[in-house]
Amino acid sequence: MIIDGKMYKGTEGLWELLTRKNPQNYTQNDEDVYYDILIASDAVFQNNDPKTKKPKSSRSEKYNKIIKFLWEEHYYPRFEKAKEVWYRN
Repeated sequence: MIIDGKMYKGTEGLWELLTRKNPQNYTQNDEDVYYDILIASDAVFQNNDPKTKKPKSSRSEKYNKIIKFLWEEHYYPRFEKAKEVWYRN
């Protein structure tokens, strides 16, 4: 699979993360690659549009156990810091 010019090796675990509502059999490496794909494709944003600065959220188990943590670790701190700078000016 190639996304944004980067090739990703498809594993059973990665395919499960990409296609299943409740993935069970995947490794930490599969999850790391899944995060990379979500970031590269902007799939964590509403309408896949980073300009919204809003997460594509859900009450699903997959979102709450996997995707939510990507948002909290990778995106949320950057937007909070940007807000602080904006409010100071």
